[in-house]
Amino acid sequence: MLSACIPVMLLVTSISAQMMMPLDCNQAPFGFQELCFQLQRLDAISRQQWTMQQQQPQMLMNAPSVPGEPWLSPAVPQQSFQPSAYDCMDLQCLCPYFRGRVANGGVCLLQSGAPLRIAVRKEIRQMTDDERGRYFRVLQTLKRNGDYDTFAATHRDVAEASGAHSGPGFLPWHREHLKRVEIAIRLLDPSLAIPYWDSVMDSYLPDPRDSILWSPMIFGENDQFGNVVNGPFAGFRTLEGRPTITRNLGAEGSLFREKDLNDVYEQTAVENVLSYTAPLQSCPYPVNFRALEYTHGRVHNWVGGDMKPIPRSANDPVFYSHHSFVDYIFEQWRQMRQNRWQREQMYPPDLEACENPQHFANAVMRPFFNFINRNGLSNAYTDNMYTYAPRPTCSVRDPSCGSGFLFCDFRNGRPHCVSKIKMNGLCRGFEGENACYGGVCANGFCRPGTFQASVPTMPAFPVHLPTKGNETKGGSKSASLPDRAGGHSRVSTFINTISGLVSQAAPASHQLSVPTMPSPVHLPTKGNETKGGSKSASLPDRAGGHSRVSTFINTISGLASQAAPASHQLPASTMPSPVHLPTKGDETKGGSKSASLPDRAGGHSRASTFINTISGLVLQTAPPSHQLKSAPATSGCFNDDPCCSLWAARGDCPKNEKFMKKFCKRSCGVCKSALSNRKGCFDRHISCPYFHNRGDCTRKRQWMAENCQFSCGWCNFSPQKLCARVARMSRM
Repeated sequence: MLSACIPVMLLVTSISAQMMMPLDCNQAPFGFQELCFQLQRLDAISRQQWTMQQQQPQMLMNAPSVPGEPWLSPAVPQQSFQPSAYDCMDLQCLCPYFRGRVANGGVCLLQSGAPLRIAVRKEIRQMTDDERGRYFRVLQTLKRNGDYDTFAATHRDVAEASGAHSGPGFLPWHREHLKRVEIAIRLLDPSLAIPYWDSVMDSYLPDPRDSILWSPMIFGENDQFGNVVNGPFAGFRTLEGRPTITRNLGAEGSLFREKDLNDVYEQTAVENVLSYTAPLQSCPYPVNFRALEYTHGRVHNWVGGDMKPIPRSANDPVFYSHHSFVDYIFEQWRQMRQNRWQREQMYPPDLEACENPQHFANAVMRPFFNFINRNGLSNAYTDNMYTYAPRPTCSVRDPSCGSGFLFCDFRNGRPHCVSKIKMNGLCRGFEGENACYGGVCANGFCRPGTFQASVPTMPAFPVHLPTKGNETKGGSKSASLPDRAGGHSRVSTFINTISGLVSQAAPASHQLSVPTMPSPVHLPTKGNETKGGSKSASLPDRAGGHSRVSTFINTISGLASQAAPASHQLPASTMPSPVHLPTKGDETKGGSKSASLPDRAGGHSRASTFINTISGLVLQTAPPSHQLKSAPATSGCFNDDPCCSLWAARGDCPKNEKFMKKFCKRSCGVCKSALSNRKGCFDRHISCPYFHNRGDCTRKRQWMAENCQFSCGWCNFSPQKLCARVARMSRM
């Protein structure tokens, strides 16, 4: 009888083991297999680490006794509270960090007198030139001061063993992460927000790699090895120590399509949006390969390079604009399918067969320990902190799409906005449309020329050059790069632009003397003659020696290292060495002619590479125009209990090390505070008045008694009495 039971027991064991196995990613739809394996790998690591944490013995932690009352000790706080600007969920909370003041009606007035307003996230190509330039410069400032890398490392460190990926916590976690990065941006320039990248508009192109988005004016270009060598992010070192971020556009994956968005919008069940993306076979919910975590991952893979591996992806600032659009899609679904109560409360069931426990609704949103996953659904994000500008649209009546980087496609169905294409890029199918940035679509490629409808004038760089009479409709002045056939070439315009810009961008102590900077250049074109009949020949004949372009490039090449901050110098490979234009008989010792500027027909010339390099460098050297003197985002070093100083004085820091180092950091010297030696009744945190107004003197009594004694009105208590009083009340 026993022998007959053994096969049944083995069968049951086998089935149970099989049910605990992940789904077979080989059965995933085409194009999703690799993403499936990637998410499962992260989920497996998270489950393993979670299990190990649960198996570790939980050491009990007790607070020391109140001095003079050995029978009494306060309750142990659930966690150490170290509030910062990044925890804020409304503008009143942020106000002190801007050194502003809250006026009547709760409006935060900045030092300038202007109100602090909710951030508006626009599509990056619809930002004004000034906004885009300031956004890039602020990112460069964050990169220089280390804050950018801190945020990127936060994302790297939670790539595994967290609720940030492979499950329902994906969207709430990234919403909170973006909010924190946006606060850091706004502390430098309060008018900015994280722009979103609507990659649907690039997906319509015959080759999205030719989108104007991947030009020095926006996200920059990469060389044949994938290194980003120009644009605002050239020279961004990675967390792994590489001198540049890398991309491999279009090698795999795909951009968002309108269908991907509609697949999300049509969902009515929350578990199909906050999805179980790496379930075990025993999960009762089937995996949804149309979920945002999957479709967004294909965009990561399309960009490639650093964007592809999840731990490295935040090295590339494209990450934040991409995730801003992901959050846009998520919010659109919330507004379409849920009421206010549902938006905050509806969360998929906590099922360990479908997700690792760090995705559970009430699990801590590691490493944001003041938040749980459900908090990431709060209406406060879009009520108080940020909102989205609508996606670009167009019509026959208004075909502009609100940007010179976009055009209106009338070919099929309803008119829609599409990204413009770089010069020499593939435009097949768009002949007759205003598809080429600064040119026309001829024989399937973008070539120099003027579109029959006037091409919106867009600046070559997001910098305004104040020259008399050179004004746009909005009153701002810009420097466009007209078509070569129409007069000034891109080289000519570039030289004239940079000549004026250098004095603004470079520090005063490094400005070159006036004679070293060339005067405006006019390149000779057919029929371009002076009144006297001679052709304008600011560029001497090659046989006559070095042209003015050569002199200019050599000048700027030397200036770049002086103007650019040390931490943002471009890699040597991106800065051209001195140029020698070939002249008759000008040969190297090896017998070959010096040809640093190849013939145009032979590919990109060195002058072109140089222009692209400086286009990115300009953004690095010019300081942000709206920087504020803001308070630090993380303000100081705090104890969590009013008894801490008394405990430290009697020697409890080494006696009860586990508790004291966690909850009495300031008194035990774990960190340093500028206010450590200050005596009397005062507030230790910049936001104490705000905390008092929201009721924290009661809800967070221990922390507030220690750090906001003045705001809570507890100045009439001695340290000993306050310690004992709060200890008793913490036990109630």
